Amino acid sequence: MANPRRKAPLFPTAVTDPKALKLQVRATDHPGQFNVENDFRNLEHFDREHVHFGGYFGTHGPHVFAAAPELLEAVIDLLAPLERASLMLAAKGKKLDRSAQASLDFARAAVEKAHGEAPRG
Repeated sequence: MANPRRKAPLFPTAVTDPKALKLQVRATDHPGQFNVENDFRNLEHFDREHVHFGGYFGTHGPHVFAAAPELLEAVIDLLAPLERASLMLAAKGKKLDRSAQASLDFARAAVEKAHGEAPRG
């Protein structure tokens, strides 16, 4: 479910219809091969919002790919309070433990990758 407090849409220039982010997995006639797509028949702007890709997905399975938009939104929603907590600790002269800091850095890098940004050094 989308965060109602979000000020900017997740994909501000590409997606205007929330249905475009809901991806479905469909089996094909070939074992192990799947198609991942949104419900293109009901999209407001088909030319900008239609998603369809398919193939063999290996051990990850197609459902991981289909869940990617919601997973990205969830990570973005979790990052803000975690970063605030990290700043509050820093103001008190404390740090996150290594594992928590590594997880925070990993989440930031994943969001940057999803947005097509170059990874930080």
